Amino acid sequence: MTRHVFPPRRILAATDMSENSRPALDFARRLRERFGSAVTVVHAHYFELPPYFSAGRMATLARELDELKDQAAEHLRRVCTEVMGDIADARVVERSPVEAVLETSESIAADLIVMGTHGRRGAARIWPGSVAEQVLRQSRRPVLAVRPGVRIADIRSILCPVAATPSGAVALDYAAQLAAAFGATGLTGDLLMFFCLVVGPMWIFVGLLFVANAAFNNLGMPLLSTLFSWGRATLGTIPLAWLGAHYAGPKGALVGSALGAIVFGVLALVFAYRGITRLEQKANGG
Repeated sequence: MTRHVFPPRRILAATDMSENSRPALDFARRLRERFGSAVTVVHAHYFELPPYFSAGRMATLARELDELKDQAAEHLRRVCTEVMGDIADARVVERSPVEAVLETSESIAADLIVMGTHGRRGAARIWPGSVAEQVLRQSRRPVLAVRPGVRIADIRSILCPVAATPSGAVALDYAAQLAAAFGATGLTGDLLMFFCLVVGPMWIFVGLLFVANAAFNNLGMPLLSTLFSWGRATLGTIPLAWLGAHYAGPKGALVGSALGAIVFGVLALVFAYRGITRLEQKANGG
């Protein structure tokens, strides 16, 4: 499980120089002021030359594109001066927007990518495709997507949806560090720290369940794998989380789901061990 660097030492801020990307630059500036991070601002300048153009037209168009790139670089420097307060490490990259962000983040070893979104919904969000969403899916580094109209201020509360997966644990760990850095207090900060410090060990037992299920599937006992997986997701989660929430609120719900993971993880391991023992005895003629 990867533990990302926090606070971020190197931040990549992506911009298309529209108003929708201004909040992302503001957020990058706020993070730089808070943590002393180095900020690189990248803009994608990409145009694919039509293959049916003649050589002369191609050369003319290439020169015009070079001039446009220079103009884009100058405009980007002005934007950085206006928003960031000085001329940051500003780069104009001749790649598609997604490639520009991903490649630049790798080249500078960015600890965080900050980029704006257009706030689209429904079909408009997936056609012809959201750059922010593609970066979120493909990037190996944390991505902070900032919607248009967001006002930049100190972070006071964090919503961190998680699932019982390694990536969910990484997200929660990052959210906890972000909450601590910005002094998020009250229920949000308490629950994040409670999960990481108290409920976090439940991942050990989720791992035991995964190991047991692998044994069941390889030893011809797929029904047990299905029963334990469904049992943990239903009987081992819903009733215990409900009881915990009823008696102790959100922390009780977390403890209840953790207890379910512990019970089903241990039981699955016991059944897997017994199944292996029976197979050994059968193979030995016992």
